[in-house]
Amino acid sequence: MAKSTRTIYREKALQHYVQSWEKVTLPRFVAPSVFTFLWLLLVLLLAATLLAWLGQVPVYTTGSGFVLSQASLVSDSSDAATVVVFLPATSALNVKVGLPMQVQIGATGPQLNTTVTTVETTVLSPSVIRQRYSLNGSLANIVTQPSIVLTAKLGSALSAKTYAGSLVSVQVQVGTQRVLSLFNQLIGA
Repeated sequence: MAKSTRTIYREKALQHYVQSWEKVTLPRFVAPSVFTFLWLLLVLLLAATLLAWLGQVPVYTTGSGFVLSQASLVSDSSDAATVVVFLPATSALNVKVGLPMQVQIGATGPQLNTTVTTVETTVLSPSVIRQRYSLNGSLANIVTQPSIVLTAKLGSALSAKTYAGSLVSVQVQVGTQRVLSLFNQLIGA
């Protein structure tokens, strides 16, 4: 019996089979639009990480004080209000003249932005502060721990006569920190 050279496979099928081995075909797990969306999401995540790494937010220290009366002002003849602020000695290490601060007069009064005018370098006890500034009644309770004293001009928009003796809450910007450090504080590290 003679051997037949004929195969059971078609010539075209064999060529297609050989060509499929030559080219690489990757499986298609996701649609092209989803693949583009995932790349865009990765780019946005990297941009947000970079922003958190390089971004800076202000750091504030808080204190309280009062608006000086016109009679207390010896060197100033203007009607502009001056505020005296008492910052706890532990949180006031970085306070310098010229730093920005936000002043809230009373609970519902105006909120103003100003800068620190003077800073006393010595830490004073509550009794010395009460005696020096004649703090009586409700004003005596605003100083409960050793503090440093700073002053600021509130500008001509507020009259010293109108707001004299008013309690103020103050936030002084003492520096900046990275946005990323806020996440460390949130997780308790």
